[in-house]
Amino acid sequence: MRVSDLEGIFLAQSSHLQTSPEHEIKRDVSYFNVECDTTLKRIPRDACHLGLRAQSHPDSPDLPSDDFTFSLILAAGSLNSVSIDIPYDCSVSPDELLMHAESSGFNINLLPPGHTTVVDEKVERYCEVLRTYGRMWLASPQSNIRVAPIDGYLEYLFGVAAGHIPASISTDEMMNTLFTDGMPEVVMEHVKVVIHDVIMEHFGTEDAFNEILEKVAKAIHLKQAQFRDSRARILEEELDLRTPLPNLIRMVSKSTGLSLSNAAGMLYELKHGVHTVLDKYLPPDEPAVEGQATPPVNTRQAKLANALGAAFAAAFGIDEMDQVWAGVESTLQVQERINLDHGTVQPGSVASRIAVAMDVEPKVAALATGEFLSMIRAVLEAGNHVSPPPPSAPKPVPSPASGLIAVG
Repeated sequence: MRVSDLEGIFLAQSSHLQTSPEHEIKRDVSYFNVECDTTLKRIPRDACHLGLRAQSHPDSPDLPSDDFTFSLILAAGSLNSVSIDIPYDCSVSPDELLMHAESSGFNINLLPPGHTTVVDEKVERYCEVLRTYGRMWLASPQSNIRVAPIDGYLEYLFGVAAGHIPASISTDEMMNTLFTDGMPEVVMEHVKVVIHDVIMEHFGTEDAFNEILEKVAKAIHLKQAQFRDSRARILEEELDLRTPLPNLIRMVSKSTGLSLSNAAGMLYELKHGVHTVLDKYLPPDEPAVEGQATPPVNTRQAKLANALGAAFAAAFGIDEMDQVWAGVESTLQVQERINLDHGTVQPGSVASRIAVAMDVEPKVAALATGEFLSMIRAVLEAGNHVSPPPPSAPKPVPSPASGLIAVG
């Protein structure tokens, strides 16, 4: 395929969209080994990857051609996934192509000769390309690109050294299309030996390779542990800002051994599950007029809340739930949560006893108790057993300046 063919595909897709504007073209096609017969101007709308075949300058064979260089620049600004596809007989200097790849983050595909059934001169030339690029890539510790198929075989060796024997060297569709599917087994085995030798030449013996793998595994494990600790620290710092029940979450975490994130998830799922079941069996009221919004009060759920509150009051011989509940909130410092949080009010004796029982700080116990009681209050309010708190007083709005200047 050539760049001019991509132009034709783009024009055909644009024409189709003009006649069928409702049609959506998905970016799910990978274009590989595209020859730069001209400078790339437009990329097909369905392209998710573009691989441009490296080609030499007519006057300087060790340098890339202008069409190839400028096409790379346009592709870099248009797609997230671009590769430099290097044929086995490419005369461009590896230093030049690696420089282009590293500077823009392009991966490199070292393309084998096609229609080869035996290990001939073309295959040996390809193996020399693998040695050259493999040594240069492995010797660059700061490299941010992949060089296929060397990287795929390196991953395979890491998997084997870690005790995992995959059924095939690669499950990557691109790797199979470019390297595996069209390569006879005798050629593939020869190429694998060459790549293996290049890798072991860099790392040393098999034992040295396994030692490096062990270091990498330990580094990954350490990074994961550091990441978990960092996430836990961030969650702890943001718990009060991002969750409505931060202290109840802390108490559940302490009493169950769950992490803060899992404790938060458990409480959320419990709350969500209760609401889901209630809405399933006691659905919201139908609007009085079709098309209007659903009424804010759910009559069926309000009746259930009223019945639960009445049963609780009857069990404990309570006549005036409103007054009793006010006493409970006063004893447990529910109305003092802001002052408790700021430290201007100290936790009471009840909170201190709860703190000892739950093995948490008294402040956490007092605030968690208030958060829990706020959920119970919501049920009692729905059942008309307690009155909702009075609305907050509106903040005073300063009057605008008159603009008059007083002269004394």
